[in-house]
Order: sequence, then structure tokens, then C-alpha cells
Amino acid sequence: MSAIGPVRRAAASSSEWETPWPLFRAIDQEFRFTIDAAASASNHKCDTYLTIEDDALKVDLVDQCVWVNPPYGNLKAWAVKFAAWSMLGSTVVALLPANTDTEWFRACWFWSHEIRFLAGRVSCVGSRSGNTGGSMLVIYRPQPLFAIEEGDVTVELDQPVPPRVSLWDWREDARVKWFTAEDAL
Repeated sequence: MSAIGPVRRAAASSSEWETPWPLFRAIDQEFRFTIDAAASASNHKCDTYLTIEDDALKVDLVDQCVWVNPPYGNLKAWAVKFAAWSMLGSTVVALLPANTDTEWFRACWFWSHEIRFLAGRVSCVGSRSGNTGGSMLVIYRPQPLFAIEEGDVTVELDQPVPPRVSLWDWREDARVKWFTAEDAL
């Protein structure tokens, strides 16, 4: 339920922008979400959802598969919460602006397991002006953040492992296309 455009405009924008169904369906096919953690009665994507009145930043989500398109005003608090939910056994997938120059992005980089930059612009439902910037999905998995799984063995590390980073085109009839270095040539 985030505002479109750069974070700097978020305060002047609505915080009720709805994720487009084609994007949600494409990612839900992979994750099968159990809860939408930032929604309203009119724009929720899952049967179970948290509204602004529920204040997801004060809720512990344990062993859930969480979809979240948060308001873009206080993303550092959300990034910290996503990491906390993953430490409680939840998988978290967040739709966020691709603003790599922010403090909250650093939190995503250090605590997430995967970042998918989305090819093309995501236009939220109800938007007349369109999205003025890029978007990304930040994915947190329910496992130790300082560990690598190798078969049946988990190796704990002294420092975080950088997330897997990819470029994903979700647009064409929800067919997934991953880009490789050869695609750039």
C-alpha cells in the first residue's frame, strides 16, 4: 500500500497505492503468501492482512509467508522489522523503491537474502501519474542470516553474506524472465 514515486514525494502522496495484480500473482506463484502485512480492506492481496490500525511494525509474524508493500515514508523501520520477522521463521517479500542511496537500503542489503530489481516500472493501481522510479523486491528467508546451507549442513559465519541480486521482468503475462550478463550485450 505504498506511495508511488521517490521517497522524497511520499509525504505528499497517498500511502494507499495498491500493488498491481499481475505482479502479485507472478510472485505469489513462487511464495504462496499467507498474510499481507500492509494493506487495507479494499487493497489486500491475501485473505489475512494487517491494516494501518493493526500497526505491522508492532506485530511479530512467526512462521508466515509475508507479502508487504509498505508505505514509503519510514522504510528503515520496515527494513528492520522484515529482518526481525525472518528471524522468527517467516519468509518476507517486500516491494520497495529501488533507492540504493538510502540508509534503509543498506539495512536491506545487510539483512536480506535476495534483492530482485524489477525490469520496467511498476504502476500501482489507482495511480494517474505512473511510477517515476524503479522498484525492487527484497526477500528475507527464515534461516540464520549469518549462515550458508550446504546440503544437510549449516555453516555459521562471522559476518553477513551479501544478498543474491538479480534483474527480473515479471510483466509479460506473468511469465518470469531472468536477465543474465549476455542479455546486456
